[in-house]
Amino acid sequence: MKVVILPPAFFPPRLYFEMIRYADVAIITTDQLYRKQKYNRAWIYGQWLTIPVHCPKPTKTNEIKTLPSGEWHDCLLDKLIAKYKLDHLIGHPIYDAFNELPNVGDGLCDIIECSIRQIMKYMKILTPLVDSSIFKIKKGKDHKRVIQLCREVDGDEFMHLPMHKYDKVSFERMGIKLKEFSLMNCFEGNISILDDFFTGRI
Repeated sequence: MKVVILPPAFFPPRLYFEMIRYADVAIITTDQLYRKQKYNRAWIYGQWLTIPVHCPKPTKTNEIKTLPSGEWHDCLLDKLIAKYKLDHLIGHPIYDAFNELPNVGDGLCDIIECSIRQIMKYMKILTPLVDSSIFKIKKGKDHKRVIQLCREVDGDEFMHLPMHKYDKVSFERMGIKLKEFSLMNCFEGNISILDDFFTGRI
């Protein structure tokens, strides 16, 4: 069972979804502390698409609430239209999904999960998504937490990006093989997958 563990991300780069495609199960870590200006925005060549959120103190990501959608959704649509032109957007399933985000609610993770599932549907990615918050994981170093999450889903192979280093011995001791995602260089940096959709690369 190949496992990939990813943070929640608002319309992340294509690499994010290709990692999900190559895995047997993808775990989204919604119960980690929210990182400001990290999980709530997407980069589209020259500008950020940012969902403003309430974050008065260190809070788990799945507890973060957005500002009312009327304060940000139209602004993000205007940025998309200015960047890609309306005739490139109208009728595109992902643009339609973007328009539906205000109907999801005010939970940041709910909005992110909805967008991720819509993209997976469009890309025909069938990998199951699992929310890390359903597991009772003990606090510990990153590699210990990853091992615990892998074991929760009966994973025997953990796929990660080359820049993330893990203690191979610790994983092998638990019967889990480490594997670097070899297609990393096939996809472009931190550019949101929205750019791939609206410029016709996907």
